[in-house]
Amino acid sequence: MQYVNRGILAINRIIYSAFQILPYDNLIVQHLRILPYNHLQYFSFARAEPADRLLRIIGNGVVKDGYNMFMTPSQAEGKTTIVSVAIYIESMSSFRTQTMDFEVDMYLALGWYDRRLAHNCTHPVLVTHKFIVDRLWQPDLYFVNSKFAYLQEVTTPNFMVIVYPDGLIFKSMRLDVTLSCMMDLQRFPMDKQECPLIIQSYAYVENLVNLTWHEDPPYFPFGSNSEIKTNDMVITNTRFEKCLTPYKMFRGSGNLFRFKNARL
Repeated sequence: MQYVNRGILAINRIIYSAFQILPYDNLIVQHLRILPYNHLQYFSFARAEPADRLLRIIGNGVVKDGYNMFMTPSQAEGKTTIVSVAIYIESMSSFRTQTMDFEVDMYLALGWYDRRLAHNCTHPVLVTHKFIVDRLWQPDLYFVNSKFAYLQEVTTPNFMVIVYPDGLIFKSMRLDVTLSCMMDLQRFPMDKQECPLIIQSYAYVENLVNLTWHEDPPYFPFGSNSEIKTNDMVITNTRFEKCLTPYKMFRGSGNLFRFKNARL
């Protein structure tokens, strides 16, 4: 139960963080006022509405009252869709020198605005049906330096989407990711390493989808379980950056997070 409560509280912090930086009007402030710090309050403000409630809005996801799941929310207006990103690391494996990688068990939270999904429900709609979520436009994010990544599915797929009445969208999921880290071992075992976590949009150029880290104290884009311990390295510092895809033919938006580590 201790681990369950800690995980729920972690999601609450991420929810507040992910919404806080979205650069839109005062409606965002109204949403922030109802975002809870207590997990019991959190589960009371969003309701799992019947599936047909959202299906009437999105139809088959292709064309329904102007909604097209293949178009970014702001594309028709000639604007950029801003996606805010926050992460919470629940656990982390040792940094392996033989394979030059490490594993992370993490929550990934995303926030963006899609006014096409505005609805007249009195409460935010909690969506846990995959067949509905698959009909919504979602950021096509991937981990650039991942070797393996998968969504946790015990006891059910670990994701949720919340759709606010005015079209504010929040998505949270729990992932296991194996990340590569090109280590310089010349000073081993007295070495220090810097390992990246890079998130980018796979198909959308920067003027269509722009990723941002949340950087508004005291809620930062990165959080971690205070009980994380590894047997060989300690994290000494972290740094957040913006980055672009390295391909000249494609200029996509990305977020870069760096771990600085020292060997014990």
